[in-house]
Amino acid sequence: MFSILQLRNVALCSVLLAMSGCQTPPPESDTKSEVVAAVVAKLDALPVETYWALVSSNASGLDRAEATSIRLNIDHSRLSGDSGCNQFSAGYQMLENRLSVGLPAATKRGCESPVAQIEQALFALLPTLESASMDGSDLILHGAGDVNLRFTPAAAPID
Repeated sequence: MFSILQLRNVALCSVLLAMSGCQTPPPESDTKSEVVAAVVAKLDALPVETYWALVSSNASGLDRAEATSIRLNIDHSRLSGDSGCNQFSAGYQMLENRLSVGLPAATKRGCESPVAQIEQALFALLPTLESASMDGSDLILHGAGDVNLRFTPAAAPID
């Protein structure tokens, strides 16, 4: 028959097997969505009285290294900043997590390419922005077609 040692091993294996069957991991998709939600928080208001520097973008014309000269200032109703060539300003509204940006007005300094092309791309993109989120300390502005502008906090401009 079975020795006491064999019976004890069978009993121990049975207990371990039963315990492991009782623990079910959470569904993988729920875990991933919770992680994404923890990292990227959709905004219902833009962070006002803040200054930002563009660090990356997947938007056509803004996906080049020279675009990182773009600076953005946010107040209660206006986005303003420096395109790398001209100063600009545009009104905006945030209603129920939806961002609406007006057409930008800008100074008229002439610029050489590629800075002029970057500015044109930025000014065309601003009115198409739809929402905003925070990823850690970075501000992400989202446009149609999964277009993103990622900004990092910047020092206030020197007047």
